[in-house]
Amino acid sequence: MLNELFFNKSVNYSKSNDFINYLAETGRIEIEKNKILAKSSYKIFYEETIKQEFEKFNAFLIKFSISDLCKNLTIYDIENLIRLHEQSIFVIDSQLTRKQILSRFFLHSKYKKQNLENAILQVLDVNNFIDDTKEQQFLSIYHSKEPAKIILLCENSDRLVNPRQKYTEIWYAGGKNTLKLDFVPKPKLPIFYLCDWDFDGLNIYSHIKKHYFATIELIKPSNYKELAKNIIETEHKSIWKNSFNMDLLTEEEKLIVNFLKPNLWIEEESISYNENIEIIE
Repeated sequence: MLNELFFNKSVNYSKSNDFINYLAETGRIEIEKNKILAKSSYKIFYEETIKQEFEKFNAFLIKFSISDLCKNLTIYDIENLIRLHEQSIFVIDSQLTRKQILSRFFLHSKYKKQNLENAILQVLDVNNFIDDTKEQQFLSIYHSKEPAKIILLCENSDRLVNPRQKYTEIWYAGGKNTLKLDFVPKPKLPIFYLCDWDFDGLNIYSHIKKHYFATIELIKPSNYKELAKNIIETEHKSIWKNSFNMDLLTEEEKLIVNFLKPNLWIEEESISYNENIEIIE
């Protein structure tokens, strides 16, 4: 509403609140029946006080496609959704329940607002809360036709519906939901990770390599320049951040990442893993 008031000079008005009253009392707006009219001092106030925060919040809502879900949420709610996203791997790895998330990131465990839970799921990039299903506690395994010689751990589930491979056992943990890997015996076969080449996918890989399978190797897209897609044009949610740590990547992998940053990514489904793995029959 405040942004609309800045551009249109007036907005429809139905219910007062403390901030609207403050703007009226300080002479920045005028209230006429069912409309709010902006005075000249409102433009300066908006540009100095509101604009930067609005653009930050609006970019976040657009990135996660939750603008429609957040019409009834406060700035406090959106700030905490941003904080939740920043700690999403911890939240998913720790298998926090719905109430635990609300308690740690919002006012209390019974904090209820329309569409808030849907917004939380969207920001975490999961389909449901851990207490809604036990399915997230288990690893999905797609066995090979012949005795497996390698294991392919996938970020996404698409490979589980491909034809069964001859010597490759497909594992799917569920994106960021990696805690279950702590209960899997250390693989006796060479293990590889197939993922989106973006901030989230490579962060998950580094987390798995550091905390679960030190010998795991990353599947590299050999024709990465042809496969790269524009993050903005594809409305992709995973944006490269300065906090991305490349310590566990090889020099060749770092070269690909530096080519992709800041505006490109590679989709897991477009990567052919057979080019990267030599299987001796």
